[in-house]
Amino acid sequence: MTSATATTTHTDPPAARRAGRSFLPEVQGIRAIAVLLVLAYHVRPGWVPGGYIGVDVFFVISGFLITTMLIREVDRTERFSLAGFYARRARRILPAATVVLIVTAVVGYLLLPVTRLEEMVRQIAASALYVENWYLAQSAVDYLAADNAPSPVQHYWSLAIEEQFYLLWPLLIIGWVALRRRWEPRRADAAMIGATLALTLASLAASIVVTATDPGPAYFVLHTRIWELSAGGVLAFALARWSLPAPLRWWLGWAGLALIGGAAFAFTAETPFPGAAALLPVLGALALIASGDSDAKVSVYRVLSSRPALYVGDISYSMYLWHWPLIIFAASLSGSDDLPWPWAAAVIAASFGLAHLTKIAVEDPVRRAKLLARAATPALVMGAACVALTVAVTAVQYTALSQQREAAAADVSPQTHPGALALAEGRPGATEVTAPIIPDLASAADDIPSVYDDGCHGDFPDTTPRHCVYGAQEDPAVTIALVGDSHGAQWVPALQQVVEARDDWQLVTYTKSSCAFTAAQVTREGSPYSECAQWNEAALGELTTQVRPDVVVVANSVNSNLADAPDDPQATADLQAEGMAEYWRALQEDGIPVVGLVDTPRLGNNTPDCVAENPEDPMECARPRADAFERPDPAARAAELAGAPAAAVDMSDVVCDDATCYPVVGNTLTYRDTHHITAAFARSAGPVLEQRLIQTVEGLDRSSPAPEAGD
Repeated sequence: MTSATATTTHTDPPAARRAGRSFLPEVQGIRAIAVLLVLAYHVRPGWVPGGYIGVDVFFVISGFLITTMLIREVDRTERFSLAGFYARRARRILPAATVVLIVTAVVGYLLLPVTRLEEMVRQIAASALYVENWYLAQSAVDYLAADNAPSPVQHYWSLAIEEQFYLLWPLLIIGWVALRRRWEPRRADAAMIGATLALTLASLAASIVVTATDPGPAYFVLHTRIWELSAGGVLAFALARWSLPAPLRWWLGWAGLALIGGAAFAFTAETPFPGAAALLPVLGALALIASGDSDAKVSVYRVLSSRPALYVGDISYSMYLWHWPLIIFAASLSGSDDLPWPWAAAVIAASFGLAHLTKIAVEDPVRRAKLLARAATPALVMGAACVALTVAVTAVQYTALSQQREAAAADVSPQTHPGALALAEGRPGATEVTAPIIPDLASAADDIPSVYDDGCHGDFPDTTPRHCVYGAQEDPAVTIALVGDSHGAQWVPALQQVVEARDDWQLVTYTKSSCAFTAAQVTREGSPYSECAQWNEAALGELTTQVRPDVVVVANSVNSNLADAPDDPQATADLQAEGMAEYWRALQEDGIPVVGLVDTPRLGNNTPDCVAENPEDPMECARPRADAFERPDPAARAAELAGAPAAAVDMSDVVCDDATCYPVVGNTLTYRDTHHITAAFARSAGPVLEQRLIQTVEGLDRSSPAPEAGD
């Protein structure tokens, strides 16, 4: 997203005049195409379903322009100033980026629900430090972050990629300069082209492999994206040394436009990307750049160098910065992620207006400032100040959020915050908010079971169980084993309460993300979840040969995806139940009774966000009980199929009464996202779960006596 400025009249041959032009209008026009594709896709994905490829076009442009400038510097001076390079980058990129980040931080803090502020602050800091791509890559593989609402600065991931490229690319240029001092220039140039081409091909190969094996992070990480920028660099070296005939350049222009347009309209959000698919927009951008200028009456150059295209190209960087936070804020104000037409039109108009204002009030004055242009040091100091200022703003906001959290937790007691007990015991006003809600809304998403922080909840790639042991560590009188997916893990705080209230009870956990404890074939992202099958078999083996608990508690989500699942929800639940019963019978054969927990209801919203948006009436986020159980639950059917000793326990009455399921019970938030209960609410349900487990186990037909209830 870089640009040059001066204009040069050209009458000389094609290769020579490209080398002599400091302003390439066709590149500005390509930049205009790229930013309009991204804007259209983000405002209304249906308009241009593959418009996200505009970012890939930007990458090629950036790699080409940066390398072209560096080649000219080396050709002119026979040296390369690293400080000067970074000073120019700081002047070009940081001022506008900093203005948008700070404005977004302030407006977001005032406008967005409190539940989204902490994540926004973290991502603004990551964006200021140009590591947003790695932050998002980690979030892409973080099951707990799957339901996070988009941040107003997550589009800074592409700027982070470019800045990381700018850290690595100059090292190759330094090597090239050293070769030119020892070798004949053509030989040094050939070696440089070979090195950059090798880097490009290696990164492309990594992109194809990682996109196929780990698609979430593949979209954001440097090693799957750097080839797009380095491809532009290879083209810059080639065009600086060799010319292309005019007829070929004419055809390249139209071919490049066709490739970009084809990708923009043929690709969708389901297209595996970047990987091999990214070749289309990258090759298209390379062809468009290589086509250069043209005197032909009908040529792509005529379109790209037109005044409208040049204007949009001039403001494209600022437009890219502004458009995404405007979309997020508009979605928040309108109450719809699918922006209504008036809101979409307002976002587009505001994107153009703010981009124009930022260009003339921030970008141009900084670029033209004589003090910053005279030497590298002032520009580098300015750049450091931009980063420091943004980080300071986020530090202040994060501190304020922490103080709010501490204040909310100051006056918590069993009397003011009974949680699940209020509804289970039928206390008056159980669903009325009469004290500050716990956990506080700003940190509700982080109110998770200890198994995540303790490192014993299985991630997607895991095949070997990692279990935690809570309560008595040696010679327990009673051992409870918990097995299941994240809907099993959500009950860990409740069961911890049960075992830690005694000296000789123990809890052993076996939980794994999206992995129901069933012999039925579980799928993930449309493919067999083989890691789940291996994990389940290994967990079953440990339970029957090593742990040998007094009871196994199984808890799974009703929304587990199964291979060859019928269209009928009840038939799907029966298929899962049959697989569950197969494992339960294996446990029973070793004398281990099984209790299945009926899955928790769903309120149909992100509960913390909804409550934050309705602070005066959180019951706006409640849901009729009949609607909250979206799919049949397999637990009771599994107990029937497995036979004694097995049973199902229903805990839904701690969230719902006969008519309604609630977002807040006993001044305690029930859910931390769309379908996982908060750790605080689970803890409050501990006494209820304990009583029902003991009663259920005592009633099972088994040879050994049930554990006795404690005080």
